Amino acid sequence: MAPPPLALVLYGDPEHRYAPVGDFFYSAEAKELVSRALGASSAEVDSLYCPRALEPVAQSDADAAFGRSDACADCPRCGTTLRAVRDGTCHYACASC
Repeated sequence: MAPPPLALVLYGDPEHRYAPVGDFFYSAEAKELVSRALGASSAEVDSLYCPRALEPVAQSDADAAFGRSDACADCPRCGTTLRAVRDGTCHYACASC
C-alpha cells in the first residue's frame, strides 16, 4: 500500500505572493508575514555618513556637528565644501572661488 500524498500548504502575503511558510519572515514593523521574494521587502542599513565628505561619522560627533564630520568645512566666502590639499603643507582649498 502506497503512503498518502503529502499536502503542500502555501501562504500568501498582502501582495498575493504565495509560497511555503519557510519562504516568509515576520515583519515586526508591518506586523505581518512578508515574502522573501525580490521586491517584497527592502533592507535598510542604519549608519551615519557625512553627506559632504562621504565618510562614516560617530553618533556623538554627528550630533555635535549637525550630521557632518569634523573634516568637513565650508568656504566662508561662497559656502561650498572645501577640500583638503596637501602640497608640502596641509590646507583647505575652495574649488569655486
